Amino acid sequence: MRLWLRVALVVAVVSVAALLLTGIVAIRVAGETATVTAERAQERDAAAVAMSVQRWVADREATLRGWAQTFPLGDYDEARREGLTRAVLSAIPSAVVVTLVDEDGQEVVVPAHFTEETVPPGALAATPSRAARLRGSLPVTEAVARETAVGEPFTGDGLPSVPIAVVASSDPILVLGAELALDIVQELEGQSSREHAVALLDRHGEVLGADPRGHVDRLLERGLVRSVLGTVASITYERQGMVVQGAVAPVGETGWTVVVLEPADVALEGPRRIRRLLPVVVGAAMVLAVLLALVLARTVTDPIARLRDHALALADGRLGITTEVARSDEVGELARAFNHLSMRLRENQDEIRQQREAIESFNQDLQREVEAATAHLREAQEQLVRSGQLAAVAQIGAGLAHELNNPLTAVLGLAQILRARTGDPALAEDLQALEQEALRCREVVDALLKLADDQPATQDSHADLRAILEDVVTAVRPTFARRGVGLSTGAYDAVDVRIGHGPAAQALVQLMSGLAAGLPSGARLAVGTEVVDGLAIVRLVPSAPVELASDDWMASGVDVWVARQTLDRLGADLVEPLEPDAPWLVRLHR
Repeated sequence: MRLWLRVALVVAVVSVAALLLTGIVAIRVAGETATVTAERAQERDAAAVAMSVQRWVADREATLRGWAQTFPLGDYDEARREGLTRAVLSAIPSAVVVTLVDEDGQEVVVPAHFTEETVPPGALAATPSRAARLRGSLPVTEAVARETAVGEPFTGDGLPSVPIAVVASSDPILVLGAELALDIVQELEGQSSREHAVALLDRHGEVLGADPRGHVDRLLERGLVRSVLGTVASITYERQGMVVQGAVAPVGETGWTVVVLEPADVALEGPRRIRRLLPVVVGAAMVLAVLLALVLARTVTDPIARLRDHALALADGRLGITTEVARSDEVGELARAFNHLSMRLRENQDEIRQQREAIESFNQDLQREVEAATAHLREAQEQLVRSGQLAAVAQIGAGLAHELNNPLTAVLGLAQILRARTGDPALAEDLQALEQEALRCREVVDALLKLADDQPATQDSHADLRAILEDVVTAVRPTFARRGVGLSTGAYDAVDVRIGHGPAAQALVQLMSGLAAGLPSGARLAVGTEVVDGLAIVRLVPSAPVELASDDWMASGVDVWVARQTLDRLGADLVEPLEPDAPWLVRLHR
């Protein structure tokens, strides 16, 4: 597929995709917003209706309380009490039955009500049985406790009614009761329609009203609504294949609940309209985007095609070729960059050739210098190791010379005593001491000869590890004493190791001298051996961390380094500790 066609399709697809995505997001946001708006509106409607019903109840209670507080029914006789109940019946249009009872609920007067023959215009008629029903439903006890109370509504045929009781006298206790028609439910029925239902429910979830057009019955799911009676809540459920949403609100302390319901599709009508129009808008936008993208693609791909041809010519070796694109946008900048590249390639070709020859000559000279420096470095390393070994031999000689001074002094002293005590009976004891000192001088001389042996360090010799360590300890003990460092020895294993006696002793003397230099005064170094499989291991355990110097050619760091190099050439190795209090190990092959 050609570039111009791909560019056109990409631009069209991106434009349409952006529009489609925007439409989908708009539909979703509009749906969520419509749902939330509908929920809030339903909550406000439910709260407003509940407030209206509560105000209706409060007005009726206030009216009855006003009659009871205005007239002293406790001081009236029966005739005047009956007259007052009839006056209340006539004064309140929604009154059906008015009665007066005592604190036990017994009627004090005959209930007042209109009959079918005597009912005036705008009033309601009642039967004696309905009047008797009022006595059993009046909330007398609640009224006596709170001065006024609302009872359970009558939900029979026709307009529902509610009993209301107020205290009319405290001595004796008399309660004025009235059955009032809930004419407010007629207003609620007027607010209901096929798409919007408003209903008043009692504390048992029954609808207070006739619902003649069936709007409430179509939307109300009584079993679900009963679970939220007396609360403020939004509800959503499915009924007969239709999603219903609404809100409930309590009516004061009456126990009644106002419910407002409507199908969820009503709130989503706007998003549905957007969904229907979206395909048409997307189709038109796609056609327009394709046409515009084709025009735009040709203006981009034609200069790029010319640049392609010149790039192929440049690849064939035509350095310095240029292209002319009279544009000031990115394509023009690309053409100018190509021209600059072509010219620079032609200018740099000769420079690269000359520099390559210079680099080859320089590399040859550098190789010769590296080889010479490497040879010098190896020679210096050999000299450093040899110097360390010679320093160890010199240190051993100095130590043994110090050890020889005391026995020689004793020999000289005893010789003088023998010259003074010739023929003395104690001569035998003095001669024995002289013999011991002479033997000691011989041992020291032997050790000096072994340690000073300058035989080459090879891996073909063998020696006794115990003898090596005994000579080494004898040689380094004066060095440890001068530095104030203690030296602890134990029983060594008699193991034949694959190493020369003299070189091994020199390396160990170098190592132990370096450790002594790195230990503080008062510390100790314990020397021991162990055999593990085919290895004989010399354990050097310091009682304090060893501080190896690295900036002083006569310090402990160089001694340890020389010892490591010597042991490596002899086929042994030195293992430095990872922790400050861990031992130093010299591993020798058996």
